Amino acid sequence: MRLRTGKNTGFTLVENVIAIALVSMLCLSFIGAMILAGRMAGWSRDAMDAAELIETKLETVRSHSWGQILAMFPVPKPFYVTNGVVYSGLIEVNPVPASGLYQDELLEVTVSVSWQSGQRERSLRSQTYISPYGFSSDSL
Repeated sequence: MRLRTGKNTGFTLVENVIAIALVSMLCLSFIGAMILAGRMAGWSRDAMDAAELIETKLETVRSHSWGQILAMFPVPKPFYVTNGVVYSGLIEVNPVPASGLYQDELLEVTVSVSWQSGQRERSLRSQTYISPYGFSSDSL
């Protein structure tokens, strides 16, 4: 490599093209990362909203007495919530498939929520067990 002196100092056309290409690739990768981060934040927000919705529905079921739960949920109950995203869910209350002493005194509550995120169907599900001897309003 020869050192240039005098009026011929500067970069050649090839060096300029390579530098512009490298800077362009760096900028495009940064923009792509920012777009992906924005999408991931949206997905996380939707999942947090769904988890909060599930927790609210489970707490609503837990707040009722044993007799109210048996009367309210003979069949699965669908629900729909719109908060920018349409969440569809299902509350199922079923007897626990177990044998033994507490067979008739234990229920399995399952809440599932699904929503559309972009072109994908996403879903969350949670379940808990309740009994008439737990922390219900008529046992306190």
